[in-house]
Amino acid sequence: METQRAKEIIRAGLSWADWTDEQKEAFKVAYDAIDNYGKLQFDFNQLNQEWLELATFKRIAEQILTEKQFEKILLEMYRQFEK
Repeated sequence: METQRAKEIIRAGLSWADWTDEQKEAFKVAYDAIDNYGKLQFDFNQLNQEWLELATFKRIAEQILTEKQFEKILLEMYRQFEK
């Protein structure tokens, strides 16, 4: 069952079902747990996306550094050739 559907059922039950106070409290705890799970899942997805962006940035930075190092080597070889 999807979390959104579970939350709808709990909300409906809290409003019309003939539950004891203890049952209502248990369902409120369950509702909060479902809600917190959704928030954590969203946070995890955001962190995962940021990590992927950081990994992409690192890979590009490493490529740029490698190209600059290569240019430096070529420049040094050219200078030695001129002598």
